[in-house]
Amino acid sequence: MKLRLLLALLVLFGLPVWDAVAQTYKEAEAAYKKGDYKTARKIALPLAQSGNPSAQHLLSVVYSLGQGIDVDVCEATMWADKAARQNLGRAQYRLAMAYFRGNGVYRNSSLAYRWTLAAIRSGYKRAKWRLEDIASEVQENRRLQILGSMANWRAEDQPPARIVRLPNTLVGRITGHIRGVWPCRYDP
Repeated sequence: MKLRLLLALLVLFGLPVWDAVAQTYKEAEAAYKKGDYKTARKIALPLAQSGNPSAQHLLSVVYSLGQGIDVDVCEATMWADKAARQNLGRAQYRLAMAYFRGNGVYRNSSLAYRWTLAAIRSGYKRAKWRLEDIASEVQENRRLQILGSMANWRAEDQPPARIVRLPNTLVGRITGHIRGVWPCRYDP
């Protein structure tokens, strides 16, 4: 409610709306850095839902680490995917690692490699550290094919990640990966 009122006032008085969104994201980030994860999530969620890639990435981190909520790798991967397709390098790397480990999606080294290259192209330096490990899992001809296609590849043109969810009744009996995926819970 406060966010809507603030946005309405800013539009009414002619101030840039994005500055309000950026300021609100800064508040979410500040709450996160203070360890107030519930407040960070509360502020970031409407921003993420409206398409803010930084807020989407913040939610991905909160869900993947279970900060202030239960760990949910499916939600973490979904938010990382949304931010990654908007060219946020750190989210592209997080999505690459989800594909590499099978967190919320089926394990896919080729997609992990492609998203790692995208993160590097977006300027996310940490992605370089894992590129060799990920590349070693991809056949050489496939790596060359991916490298050749990256010149015309655009993150925003990629389809959404296919999140893998299993019923709670199955997940409750599972303690690890099943067929290359870390399952997520849902109530059927």
